[in-house]
Amino acid sequence: MAFLSAEAINDAEDRNHVDVEVPEWGGTVRLMELTGDDADRFSTFSVRNQGDTTGIRAYLVGLCLVREDGKRMFTDDAIERKLGKKSGAVLGRLFQEAAELNGLSKAAQAKQDENFS
Repeated sequence: MAFLSAEAINDAEDRNHVDVEVPEWGGTVRLMELTGDDADRFSTFSVRNQGDTTGIRAYLVGLCLVREDGKRMFTDDAIERKLGKKSGAVLGRLFQEAAELNGLSKAAQAKQDENFS
C-alpha cells in the first residue's frame, strides 16, 4: 500500500451525502457529512447549550445542507435567523437523516459499538 501525500489527502472526496425529498419545500435537498471543523462546531454548540436543545435541529441540518457543488447553503447566522424558523417536522426529519449520516444517531452509535466489540 502506498503512502499518501498531503495533496492526495486534500484532493480526496471523502464526505458522503444523501439527497432527501422535502415535499413541504417543493423539492430535494442534499445533506453532506460534516467537515472536521463543522463537527467540532456542532460539538461546541452541544456542550455550550447542554440541557437546552433550542436550535439543535436547525444547527445540525444547517451545517449539513449543501448546494450541488458541496458548499454550505446557510451561514451560522442564517441558520439561527432563518432555518430555525422552518417547520419543526421537516427539520426533525432532516435532523434524523443528518444524525445518521454523521454517526450521531443511536442506531449509528450502536453499530459503531458493535464493530468495536
